[in-house]
Amino acid sequence: MLLDFIKENNNYCYMHNGLIKESNINLESLSFKNDQKIILIHDIDSDTNINYDLFTNVSVTILELLHINNSCTINRNIYVNDNSSLNIVSIESSKENLKININNFTKLNTNSTIDNMKITIFSSDAKEIDNSELNSNNGKLLNYNVYINSSKENLDINSKVSHLYKDSESIMTNYGICKGGSKMTINTNGFIARGAKRTNVRQKSKGILLDLESSIEANPWLQIDEYDCLASHGAGIGAIDEEELYYLMSRGLTRLTSEQLIIGGFLNPVFEKILELGFGQKIVDYYREEINKFL
Repeated sequence: MLLDFIKENNNYCYMHNGLIKESNINLESLSFKNDQKIILIHDIDSDTNINYDLFTNVSVTILELLHINNSCTINRNIYVNDNSSLNIVSIESSKENLKININNFTKLNTNSTIDNMKITIFSSDAKEIDNSELNSNNGKLLNYNVYINSSKENLDINSKVSHLYKDSESIMTNYGICKGGSKMTINTNGFIARGAKRTNVRQKSKGILLDLESSIEANPWLQIDEYDCLASHGAGIGAIDEEELYYLMSRGLTRLTSEQLIIGGFLNPVFEKILELGFGQKIVDYYREEINKFL
């Protein structure tokens, strides 16, 4: 069992609706005053608040496994204080036929860094709002997100990164994958305030359609009030390259297996990060198998 593997091989904390229920380390809240590496298992079936708070001069690594079992609203707040860093990999999943709202707010202070990678596999009507603020000098935010929707439901993604001070950087990469008559919207917004000099903003979204019944809409937006900066964005939507599929199928693979292999190219950076952070191959194998059920 996956949970048994996690308990035997990692620091972990099991939480129900934002409250700690079981842990193999001394953890009273999600406020981190010291360096830590941990797996956080969130089991959610009602409205929930999740708050991650990193004190100054700490380095924290989190594998976040979030399971949603009922219609609800989730408010997730991340605060990273001066000279601290957060490495977080999230895998979000849900049961079918729910209505889900997720509101994420992230704030970075001076010389702080967040490296965030996420896979979302919802089987429900879902809306996710993600607002990030680089609230002081020399903040750095890296976001790599893969959204998978094959449930005939709507998945609405709205992400905004606000650069409020100088010498900050953000890179956002989104991949949206749809099949089975599902719909997805990916809205991205980069804001650079006046005086936020030497800011670097890069945003990219790519939608992959696996059938003719599904649809993806991608809307990139930049609002720039400062001249001394770099900013770029882009979006593209299309099907998997038929030549790539033909190449794989000509070597004996089915079309479904070929599609899974190609989609795996978008997922691999997240799985490689899980391995790099030392959380274990069994976790990667489990979620590869779960995700293939959606494709």
